[in-house]
Amino acid sequence: MVLAAWLIVAILKRYRAHTDGSPPVEKSGNMVRCAVCGVHTPESEAVISGGQHYCCEAHFLQRKKE
Repeated sequence: MVLAAWLIVAILKRYRAHTDGSPPVEKSGNMVRCAVCGVHTPESEAVISGGQHYCCEAHFLQRKKE
């Protein structure tokens, strides 16, 4: 009985050592291409204006000045 309990504990410890405890990666949704640099960014994080997508506000402002 003690041997079975020790074996279960050893297996659980080994299993926990292989999992890093980090949360699962969440899906980012659709990826869109920045109109300035071409970097792909999750649509939920992109700056969108006039049907164009930008990876950051700086690229949006850069295109706006042109």
